[in-house]
Amino acid sequence: HPLLACGPHSAPNSRNMRVPCWLATTGVVSLLLLLLWQSRSNSLPARPNARFGFVHVPKAAGLAITRIVLGPTCSDVAVEKRAHTQLESDVLAAGLRPLIVLRPPLQRLRSAFDFWQHGSSELSGLQAASPQSKMLLLHQRRIPWELFLDGLLNESSPHRSSVHVMTTAGQALSGWAWGVHFAPLHHFVDREDARAIFVCYSRKWMAARLSCMAEELQMRCNFSSVAEVNPTLKGTGSPAREAGRERPVPPVPPQLRQLLRARLAVDEAIYARHCSQCTRFTKCCHSVGRTGDRRPSRVRELAAGMVGGVAARGVRQLQEDDRVRGRRVELGERPVV
Repeated sequence: HPLLACGPHSAPNSRNMRVPCWLATTGVVSLLLLLLWQSRSNSLPARPNARFGFVHVPKAAGLAITRIVLGPTCSDVAVEKRAHTQLESDVLAAGLRPLIVLRPPLQRLRSAFDFWQHGSSELSGLQAASPQSKMLLLHQRRIPWELFLDGLLNESSPHRSSVHVMTTAGQALSGWAWGVHFAPLHHFVDREDARAIFVCYSRKWMAARLSCMAEELQMRCNFSSVAEVNPTLKGTGSPAREAGRERPVPPVPPQLRQLLRARLAVDEAIYARHCSQCTRFTKCCHSVGRTGDRRPSRVRELAAGMVGGVAARGVRQLQEDDRVRGRRVELGERPVV
């Protein structure tokens, strides 16, 4: 017999406790209203005279920028109330210009993987109580990078279900990291509008690149003090990268390279349109209102075509675009062509 049930009160000595239907209904309605309020609270807060809205793409310096935006040295940028809830289209709908940081897609995927498994320096205090450290998701924490990619890309992989849990888990289930960290770039850059500002990620030159952008746009924000925060940890509990240098992404198994290229094709195309001219030594690297060959309908078409498998026509088109640009996307030890 259930311990809780909807119905008349039971006798005082009964082993089962029965809850009145009106009380159960009130609880359910209250929960639904709470969820509705929470979803509406995700909107950009009103900020007088703000001209820009920050789109927090996971694992792309978002926390460092958010701290500057919320501080006393910035009055020109609005930021979301809850992390990773605002898309480019949401910022445009609010009448603001989107500010977006673009990170190389494969690099961002690896960073999300490390963050999910090991947490970060600022979240280490939560690790002991997080589901990643418990039996609930302990198996997923032990999956190495190669098997994670296999489960992510190969529909017949024995690791498919485990990776699916990692990439779709809600925040309440997975603690410091959740499924949105694995969301593709084109989920957040859903318009690629000419009014958007795209700043190319650099761990070493992030403050310089943001400051260069702010100066050109006369943005009332001082980004000179932007520093890396919340660095991902290794399994040893130490920061994953040396100061000022990105940790190289491990080689991708040869049998998965084409599948990975197809999965990242749309994101790579977005990144290339705005950051292909940057090098790791470039201190000023952003794209402001550059139209080029940006076509939002094409981005959405390719993204939809890759759901559930590889869109051969879209991949061929992107390969042709790469050849025209003379650009090859490196996946692992050598370029894939």
